[in-house]
Parts: sequence; structure tokens; C-alpha cells
Amino acid sequence: MAITLKEYRSAFDRGPSVADFLPYGAFDEGVYILKDGSMGAMWSLATIPDEGLSEEEKDRVRVSIEGVVMRIPRELACQFILVCSSGIEPFLQAYLSVGKLEGPMTKLFLESRLEVIREATKSGFPGTDGEFRPHMLSVYFTIRRFFNWGKPGMIDSIRSVLLRPDLVKSSYESSYKRERERFARLARSVEGTINQAGFSPRSVSPQELIAVLYPILNPIRARSIGEPTYTPGQSISEQVALSTMEVMPEGLKCDGVETRVISLEQSPEATFPGMISELLKMGGNYVVAINFHVPPKDKEMHYLKVKGALAFTHRFTVLGDVSVETQTVKRDIDETTERLFSGATRTVLFSMHVVRQGEGEELESRVGETLDRMHGLGCEGVVEDLIGDSLTLASLPFGYDPANDKFVRRERRWPSDNFSDVLPTFGNWQGTTRPVFLYLSRRGT
Repeated sequence: MAITLKEYRSAFDRGPSVADFLPYGAFDEGVYILKDGSMGAMWSLATIPDEGLSEEEKDRVRVSIEGVVMRIPRELACQFILVCSSGIEPFLQAYLSVGKLEGPMTKLFLESRLEVIREATKSGFPGTDGEFRPHMLSVYFTIRRFFNWGKPGMIDSIRSVLLRPDLVKSSYESSYKRERERFARLARSVEGTINQAGFSPRSVSPQELIAVLYPILNPIRARSIGEPTYTPGQSISEQVALSTMEVMPEGLKCDGVETRVISLEQSPEATFPGMISELLKMGGNYVVAINFHVPPKDKEMHYLKVKGALAFTHRFTVLGDVSVETQTVKRDIDETTERLFSGATRTVLFSMHVVRQGEGEELESRVGETLDRMHGLGCEGVVEDLIGDSLTLASLPFGYDPANDKFVRRERRWPSDNFSDVLPTFGNWQGTTRPVFLYLSRRGT
């Protein structure tokens, strides 16, 4: 039976690539230019060691990061991203390059010790049942601003044809330069705020961004081939998505390695500084993304007023008694409204996603471990079986768009002080810059 020309051409159609769904476009003078016309900036943050800190000292760290949240401009979409990776080889090679290994006994001792550390990345250190493994923890902070770029009107098109052929092009170029400079000033202001809080932000270059994305989007290829070198003239999305990925409702799949997303579904009854450190004890590679933005104050005041009025109408039970539960809710709402009105706090809309990666039973075990860790913190997670693919991409740098949460419905509304408790600000002690011997902390870092 003969086939049509359309059917013949469709046989050679490869379909959409994963790179088509990634937002990364170009990098221009410290600003990431994304495909949809938005702009972004990204920093690597230094964490504060929590071992030996008292509760008062941890609370002061929480106050510092809350100060950053309180000063974030409302028009920005922000992300705190924690990446745990077992790729420790660059760190080991950097350690070996510190000094000269001329002595045969010294070289033999170091190589044998490093081999023990490399083997521990697979099944953990002996005697720990796999709980302690060498891994690298990195914390990143991103901001993204969306612009309402307007299309040229009929009058502009006529003027461009009759009077100035380059009118539309020059108009776009001047608008782009003006908005880029404005965003660059905004990014410098945010960077200064983070630096004052004590987290030593360092701008992430395109090559570092590729190093973060490459193992996630190319899990098999990354085991044998290093990340590509950044090419300025090529889209960053095309430089990081080099493997064939299968898009499934549960997540992404590449040569048997799949991703699963666990989202925060139920909030805990109480929070405390550094509570997310419990998640850092998980084995394997994972990504923890906390996407958030600060809504307008007037909208949040209206939301609290409506909620308070609803609680007031239900202050009595069916039998005419006073509802203690409703009174408690009304009192909490009044307290939050007062703090919000006085500027003592801000309301934050955020979603939290944990992306796990693995094969078969190993992946299911890691998903179960994540759910158990979240349950131990007093909150509950849900495994995304229908939108896992889109949430995987939303958990990557610059993947967060607040407009999409209207359909996803994974946002939670918290005061800024409670929200600051779940941010990945605490880490492990990394030792000195030039160690004499290479040791690991009790958590394997």
C-alpha cells in the first residue's frame, strides 16, 4: 500500500528533544538570557557548619537568612537548590595536586586511602550499613525575572518599511540593553544582601551550570565522559542535553535510569532551624529544590481577612458551644495579620520537590527513604505519578515559573520565619583548605 508524502516525512521526524523544554539560552555579561525572554542570575552559596552550634546560634543563622527573604523583590521567582552528588573525583584530584608525591610510601598510602573512599561511594563505608557515603553537597540560589516584551504595532511596522528600515531592530536592542542593565543592578543588590547575611555568594559561570545539569540529564554518559566545554555561540540547553531521554508521567528516563519527584504535601505542625538537615542523610544522588516567590502584600492581607472572617462565622458549634479549634485558628490569623501589616514578617508561597534518580528497585528504595525522612520531620510527601516529568524540569535552575503553580497546586503559604527554617543554610564542616591528610566528616562529606 502506498504512503503519502506526509507519512514518509514523519518517519524521519525525531520529535521534540529534551533541550526544547529547557529554558537556557545564552549568557551575556553575567546575566542568563532564557528562551522565553526572561533573565536570571545564579550563585553558589557557602553553608554554615551546624555541628557544635547551640540552639541560639542556629536561630541567629535563621534570622540572617530570613533577612534575605524579607528583602527579596516581589517580582522575582527564586530557587534554593541543593545538589547531592557522588562525583567526588575532581575533589580528590585537587587534593592530590596540593603537594608533591615523590615519596613511594606517601604515594602508596594516599592511593590506598583514596581507593577506600572511591569504593565507599558505591556501598558506603564498612560497618555503616551504607548510611555514610562520600558525597558532595552544593547549594545554589537563583533569581528569575519575567518581562512583558511587546510586539511591534502596525504603526511601527509601517515606519520601519517607509522611513527607517532598522527601526524595529534598534527598538528591540535598546529595550534589551536597558532591561539587562536594570536586572544586573537588581542581581548585584540581591548578591550584596546574601553576602551581608554571611553566605558568601559566588556567581555561577555557564561552565559551572553545565557541570550541575550534565549528570542529571545524562546519567549514563556522565559516568564515562566528562561534561562538555561551554561554547558561547551555542544555546546552553543544547550543550547539556546530549542523551536520548524518554518523557514519562512519573519522570524522565535515560537508558534505564529514571527520576522520581517527591513533593511536600502536608506541612509540619512546627518548624525549627536546620530541620532540612535530616534530608541530607539520604544515600545516593538527589536534588532538593525549594521554589518560592513573595506575593503582593495587599493580596495576602485580603486572603487573611477572608480566612479570618470564615473562622469568625464558625466560632460556635452546632450545639451552641464555643469552638476551641476555630478560636485558636482565628487567634493565629489575627497574630499573623498584625505581623504582616507591621512588616515584621512576609508571606512566602513556595513548593518543595525532591528529585531522586536510580534504576528499578534501587530507585524505589530511595523514594521510600525520602518519604520516611520527610515523615520524621513531621511533614508528608507525595510521589508525583502524573506530572513528575514537568516537576523534574521545574526543579532545575531557572525552571521555576510561579504562573505554572496555578495548575500544579503544590504551593504552600508560610510566614517568612517558618519558611527560613526549611532552607538549606546548614552544612557539614569541610575541614581546612590545605589538609595534611584527607579525612571525612561523620556524615561522609
